[in-house]
Amino acid sequence: MYYYSLNEYLLKTFGEKVYKISLNGGMTCPNRDGKLGDRGCIFCSSGGSGEFSADKCLSITEQIEDAKRRIQSKTNCKKFIAYFQPFTNTYADVEYLRRIFHEAIAPDEIAALSIATRPDCLGDDVLALLDELNKIKPVWVELGLQTSSDKTAEIINRYTGPLLPGTGGAGVLMFYAIGLFLLIGGGMLLILCRKDRRYPAAAASPVDVELDLSDFSDFFKDLKKKK
Repeated sequence: MYYYSLNEYLLKTFGEKVYKISLNGGMTCPNRDGKLGDRGCIFCSSGGSGEFSADKCLSITEQIEDAKRRIQSKTNCKKFIAYFQPFTNTYADVEYLRRIFHEAIAPDEIAALSIATRPDCLGDDVLALLDELNKIKPVWVELGLQTSSDKTAEIINRYTGPLLPGTGGAGVLMFYAIGLFLLIGGGMLLILCRKDRRYPAAAASPVDVELDLSDFSDFFKDLKKKK
């Protein structure tokens, strides 16, 4: 079976191996600053699970240069992904976000921008900014779905409201049933392929999907209303 890895995608897209640089935008989280809570989620460290990120007291440019020196002491890499990792990296005034994100993607050696955040911190103004940045360099948004259960979300202290559209018990069962059907169907297809020993040719590249970030605006509005 052919597995198209992220590493292979990066090699084909950018022509060489690309390394992530963990940056610190100096932000916090609504589950820590008192807006929704002050204890944080149980799976998140005191550093917002960004222990390898740069010093937030440095400018974004200084953080990038410092991280490049450390990485290039071990490898001769020339391209990097600017990764805003600790806490919630869209939980700030949009003009501040515009400044630090544009600063991050300005260097030629930065190939893409990756942003870790939460579904309830993606307002229309932030989505418009991400769409603006995506026209300059690729933008990846990391949301991190820990659970689809409101009860589990409460236990792990993740205050975001429903993480999936509210469907009730029947809706949850429907999701599980569809997932089980797809799992069984995929397993049967794999067994048949192995018996037949005639494998379809693997695709040379993944399907290209053009994503308009503004399409998510209504979805995130609904999530915030259900909080």
